[in-house]
Amino acid sequence: MIQTQTVLILGAGASGPYGFPSGYELLIRVLDLGIANQLIRAGFEAGEVKQFQYSLGHSGTLSVDAFLEHRPEFLRIGKFAIALLLIPFEDEARLFTKYSSPGWYDYLFGQLSTDFDSFGANRLSIITFNYD
Repeated sequence: MIQTQTVLILGAGASGPYGFPSGYELLIRVLDLGIANQLIRAGFEAGEVKQFQYSLGHSGTLSVDAFLEHRPEFLRIGKFAIALLLIPFEDEARLFTKYSSPGWYDYLFGQLSTDFDSFGANRLSIITFNYD
């Protein structure tokens, strides 16, 4: 049980050990021609997709999230692209697959473990800035 007040601050890299791309890897995937075609098939206009990818690619930002913070006109297409790319990584089995060394989720779960009635007494808060 976690008895000391604890706050975890997570970014995109927190999910890396479980197969999710980093923020930068996600940016590279959003710029791929294949995702452009998927966005068009999903109903986005080809010109909008091209402008989104061009603006993102020339923005100098290291993540799609950082880009969208300053370019709200691309928020809808950007969020859609992120979801489109991340859904295939949503694999519950990855959380329970054992690796050569335990991941940090395993460690955290071990620290939280207690009986069912006492679980809510853990003194843990989590702040996440991404899709973790």
